[in-house]
Amino acid sequence: MLRSHIILILVLGLLLPMASCDNNNKGSDKEKALNDSVSALVGKEGAGECEMLIKQIPPGRFKLDRAAYLEGFAQILLCDTLDHDQSYMLGVSQAIQMYGQLMQWEDQYGIRFNKTLLLKEFRKAFLAKKPVSQDELQRLSSQIQLYFRQATQQVVKKKAELGKTYLVEGQNYIARQVRNAGYTKAPSGIAYKVLRAGKGDRFMAGDYVHISYKGMHTDGTVFDQSQKGEIVQITDLDFIEGFVEALKMLRPGARLSVIIPGNLAYGMEGDDESGIKPGEALVFDIEAGPKATPAQVKQYQAEQDRQEQQYDDYQ
Repeated sequence: MLRSHIILILVLGLLLPMASCDNNNKGSDKEKALNDSVSALVGKEGAGECEMLIKQIPPGRFKLDRAAYLEGFAQILLCDTLDHDQSYMLGVSQAIQMYGQLMQWEDQYGIRFNKTLLLKEFRKAFLAKKPVSQDELQRLSSQIQLYFRQATQQVVKKKAELGKTYLVEGQNYIARQVRNAGYTKAPSGIAYKVLRAGKGDRFMAGDYVHISYKGMHTDGTVFDQSQKGEIVQITDLDFIEGFVEALKMLRPGARLSVIIPGNLAYGMEGDDESGIKPGEALVFDIEAGPKATPAQVKQYQAEQDRQEQQYDDYQ
């Protein structure tokens, strides 16, 4: 999820100060020179690593304010060893953990937390002479879970209602495009228009192929876009059902516009991260290159393994 990327970036800001505070003024000139050299390199490397994490955020869902990012990063990084500052760091760390939990709950249950009220109750309980007991924590947890179950029922009901509405809208949109824009409706329900025929045999499941694609809402707003000539493997595990069907229609050099109804796209759940509504129909412009060579397939698989390992290392 988008929010998991944001949380990861926030937590990354805590790693460096907890490992090493600003003690660079101590030691000989030689030691200071060494400290400065390493600090400069780590600073540049750290910026590159953070930039990679930021790029994982889907476009259009989060606009990075770099000045604000640096302000927050510097505030945490430039600590010293005083008890006040260590206590402050602990508060920041635990606040980030709670903030991350609230974000996940908002996504999962649709609850919009009143953070001012939450902080007020937190402060009152935290400063009370008698801390919250284990029995009271269990009671509070049970109450919270009860509210979450109620919220879940509301989320499911709302998604089902929205899904029916958007599913019908998508079907009507497909019918108009078939009637007025030269699209052909396949038995499965997707509609397609061949923009360039291509040559050779059609692709099959399991093939590694070069493709470029752009995913759009029916109003033309882009929610996903590949790099030109990106290598993909045609598999149901990696793509929505309607997209896989469209890939199998392609030959090397072909270009296709395809409209995928909601039931063959992201279904009645939708995809909050990409801004895709429940039951929403999607439009893809797909351009096919040649099949990947064995050497390219090997390189692609190695890159996939590297990315999976990098993801595991961040967990």
